[in-house]
Amino acid sequence: MIRYCYACLFWFILPFVLIKYLLRSIKHRHYRHHLLERFALKLPRLNSPSVHMHLVSVGEANAASTLLFSLMEKYVNHHFVITVTTPTGRARVKQLFAMHPNVTICYLPFDTYLMMRSFLKRVNPVISLILETEMWPYFLLNAQQQNIPVVLVNARLSKKSLKGYLKVDKISKEMFTSLDLILAQYKSDKKRLVRLGCQPERIKKIGNIKFDLTIPFEQVKIGKRLKSKLERPVWIAASTHKGEEEQILACHKIIQSQFSNALLILVPRHKERFKDVESLLENQFDYQKYSIIKDKKETISATSSILLGDTLGDMFTYLTLADISFIGGSLVKKGGHNPIEPSSIGLPIITGPHTFNFSRVFKICFEKGFCTKVDDVDALSTRLIALFKNDQQRHELKKIALAFVDENKGATRKVLNALSPYFRHEPQLSTEVTDSLPQQIEASRVMAE
Repeated sequence: MIRYCYACLFWFILPFVLIKYLLRSIKHRHYRHHLLERFALKLPRLNSPSVHMHLVSVGEANAASTLLFSLMEKYVNHHFVITVTTPTGRARVKQLFAMHPNVTICYLPFDTYLMMRSFLKRVNPVISLILETEMWPYFLLNAQQQNIPVVLVNARLSKKSLKGYLKVDKISKEMFTSLDLILAQYKSDKKRLVRLGCQPERIKKIGNIKFDLTIPFEQVKIGKRLKSKLERPVWIAASTHKGEEEQILACHKIIQSQFSNALLILVPRHKERFKDVESLLENQFDYQKYSIIKDKKETISATSSILLGDTLGDMFTYLTLADISFIGGSLVKKGGHNPIEPSSIGLPIITGPHTFNFSRVFKICFEKGFCTKVDDVDALSTRLIALFKNDQQRHELKKIALAFVDENKGATRKVLNALSPYFRHEPQLSTEVTDSLPQQIEASRVMAE
């Protein structure tokens, strides 16, 4: 009965979803590209064994990159099918993996029984990996019927999400108990998953794979080159949302009253908002767009007070340019974003009051002392000015941030070990990849410093 209601609801809202895509495609044509994939059409039919991994968007693609590359090296005879749900996620996955010959990138079809059955029959994976908590009832039902093991990787479950799942506890329990294995980030996540009805023996606490990120050397190199030509205080507002940029710009004006040459790197969270954010800057600030600097290999002008980060996949260039990082989605009620990337560069971090998406990680950051929570624009500007005036404090916070990332690495190795029983009949490289991970991690740390 519950599945019937879910199916009826889906078919009722589908026309509105398609209208939404159509309207968005007027400004952003990517929403009408590959639309047939969402109906399980024009999908690949694979003959070799495949591994399926589902990533929602950009953040999950970045988080899973080290794990995916490790799996590709270890299971060389497998094809990897990476599914996403957003155009920005697809663009980022394409940047990361499109050059790999054994990778297919497509949208995950709409969650109906027939579409998901068609998708899984064509892809026919030996295992399906879902990152964090992207759960689809008919996908899981079809995987169960076709004897495809499904593993939830890097699982996290906030108090807010738990309350939402408990409101539909029957279907939630049915979904989560159908998983073959759950690799949870923290003990608190495991406890909440058990409350949903998950069997404790199917849950392993492995830490957060986002700490095992591979820092892109080329981006850091570009950032260092641009920064070497700057002798001015620089801060970044990363992954900002609607309603937040106005507050950030008001804060920057306060900063400029103390440091007239201060530079703000403003990076909106979503690609489709780049033009809207640029319109906020016009007639207010002298600004440059990073896309033009990158294309023409220019430098940042001494008269520019804002650099608009209007490209995808260049976050580490932006972070390397900065002295201090503010994490967006936290002055508005979006729950904040991942603080691990700025930590890996050694930046002091400031966040607004809304951090529920990454509450556990932020809690540790606050305890370590390199991350500060502020409630409004005045508090944000006060903290930024204090840090800009104290080079020694920023240097000490950098060391703490780098140590924080280093001491939390290692989850990827645990994931690889946990997944190996599902590949016991498959040819693999037994030790080369896992033995190389410490070297990859150390190389990333050295570059960050």
